[in-house]
Amino acid sequence: MKIGEIMPLDREITLNEGKSQISVIVANVGDRPVQVGSHFHFFEVNLCLVFKREMTYGYRLDIPSGTSVRFEPGEEKEIKLVAIGGTKRVFGLNDLTCEQINDNTKKKALKHELHPKSWTQNNFWRCSFFMTKYSNEFKVKAIKMVLKGDSISHVAKILNMPDIAPLCRWISHYEHGGIPQLLHKNRKYTPIFKQKVIEYKWLHHLSLNQTAAKFSIPNTGTISTWEKLYHSYGFSGLLAKKRGRPSMKKSKSKNKVNKPKKELSYVEQLEQENYQLRMENDLLKKWHALMKQWEKEGRH
Repeated sequence: MKIGEIMPLDREITLNEGKSQISVIVANVGDRPVQVGSHFHFFEVNLCLVFKREMTYGYRLDIPSGTSVRFEPGEEKEIKLVAIGGTKRVFGLNDLTCEQINDNTKKKALKHELHPKSWTQNNFWRCSFFMTKYSNEFKVKAIKMVLKGDSISHVAKILNMPDIAPLCRWISHYEHGGIPQLLHKNRKYTPIFKQKVIEYKWLHHLSLNQTAAKFSIPNTGTISTWEKLYHSYGFSGLLAKKRGRPSMKKSKSKNKVNKPKKELSYVEQLEQENYQLRMENDLLKKWHALMKQWEKEGRH
C-alpha cells in the first residue's frame, strides 16, 4: 500500500440508501439565480423558489455532499429530496427550525415567515433585493417591547430585523433624549459643531454610538467621516463644500461687472500664507543648489 493510494471497493455504493425520499417541482420566480447546497434544509430556502414547502420539512437535496443545484430565473424543474440524517438537529439558516426536526417543531416552523436575511421580500410572485428602512412607528414599537423586558435579540427576531445594530442605536438615542431624539430629522451641522463633537469624543474616550446619542446624530458614519477629515486637514476639512459638479456654461455677458472679492476667513488666510511660505522655501532651496553648482564650475 502506498501513501495516498485510493483503494475502491469492487461494488458500487448507493447514495442515501434506505432513507426516505420525495420528489418536488420547484420554480424560481425571482430575477436572480438561486443556488442551494447539498445539506441545506430545503424547507428554509430562498422565498423566490416556489414549491410545496410544507412537504419538504426535514429534507435536503438528494445529491453528493459538497455539490449544489442551481435554479436560473424563470426555471422550473423537478428535484429529489432525501430525509436529513443523524440527530436531525437543524440550526441557523433562516432560523425556522433551530432544534430537532419532528412534528411538534414542524407546527412551530409553519407559523413563522422566512427571516429577512434570505434577502428577498415576503412575496412569492414578486421577489427583489432590498435594503430595510424602518418607519417611526416601527422604531417606537421596538423600543416599547424592549422596555417591557424583552431582550434585544428576541425583539429583533420577532420583528424580523436581520441585524440588532439599528435597535441598539435606537435604544441609545432613546436613553439620551426620549422619543423626540429617537425620531429626530436630518440636520445641518456647522464646522464649529463638528469640531466640538470630535474633541468631546476624544476627551471622554467615547465610542461612535455613544457620541451619536450624546449629540443626537442619527448616523455614526457621519462622525467617522468628520474624524477622518479633521485628522487629515484640520478645521478646514470640516468646512462645508458645494455639492455637485461645477457649471460648464460660460457667461455670454461681455459687459460683466467685476464683483468685489469675498474676504478670506482667518483659517483661509493662514492656509494661503502657509502655501506661499512653502513656495518661497522651495525656491530658496533651488537657488542655493544652483549657487553651489556654479561655484563648482568656477562661475561667479
